[in-house]
Amino acid sequence: MPGARIKKLREEKGIVQRQVASRLEVDFAFFSKMENDDKPVSRSYNQKQSELFETTTEELETLWLSDKMMEIIQNEPLGLESLRHSVKRFLELKQLRMQNQSKIIGRDSACNFFILNPLVYLIQIQL
Repeated sequence: MPGARIKKLREEKGIVQRQVASRLEVDFAFFSKMENDDKPVSRSYNQKQSELFETTTEELETLWLSDKMMEIIQNEPLGLESLRHSVKRFLELKQLRMQNQSKIIGRDSACNFFILNPLVYLIQIQL
C-alpha cells in the first residue's frame, strides 16, 4: 500500500503530516487520508514526495501502479489468473524488445533481460 510506505518514509525523516501536506499543497486531512490509504495516492505527488523523502520516484511510481492494478483485480474471481497472464505477456514483450536491442548492441538478450530485471524474473517464477 502506498500510504503505508509514505508514512514510513515520513516518520524516518521526522517530518510531520502538516509539513508534507504543505509541501504538496494539499489539505492536511486529505494527506492524512492518503497516508492511511483511505484516499488513493495521486500519481502527481510522487515527484515532490520522492524529493522530500529522498527516495526514488521509481519506488513511489511502482507502489502507485501496483495499487492501481490491485484496485482492478482484487475483487475479480479471475484476478490472479489475469495477473499471471499479464505478467506472461509483459515478459514476452520485454524479451522481444531485448532481442531487438541485442541485435543492435550485440549482447545476449536473455542474459541482459534477467540481469536488468531481477524483480520481473522473480515474479515470473512465483506466478
